[in-house]
Amino acid sequence: WYFARYLGRGFNAQYLSDFRPGDVLQMDQSTPDGVLDHTEIVTKKDVNGNIYLTSHSVNVKDKSFWDIYYQWPGANFYGTIMRYSY
Repeated sequence: WYFARYLGRGFNAQYLSDFRPGDVLQMDQSTPDGVLDHTEIVTKKDVNGNIYLTSHSVNVKDKSFWDIYYQWPGANFYGTIMRYSY
C-alpha cells in the first residue's frame, strides 16, 4: 500500500468497475482496526465487470470479489489501481 501510493505507482480505486487485472485489493478483515490483513491481486475481469482475485495465503485462484465480500462481513476493502508503464 505504502509503496504504491507514496511512490506514485498506484492510486485509490473508487469503484469496482475501475479494477483491471494486475490491480490490488486489500482487506481489513473481521474486526476493522486500520491494519490491512490481507492482499489479493485482480487476475480476471469478466464481460459483466465482475472482478476475480487470487491470493497465496489461502491458495485462492480467480475467486469472485462478491464471494470474498460475503465471506467477510464487516471487513473494509481498499483498492489500488496500479499505474502501468510499458
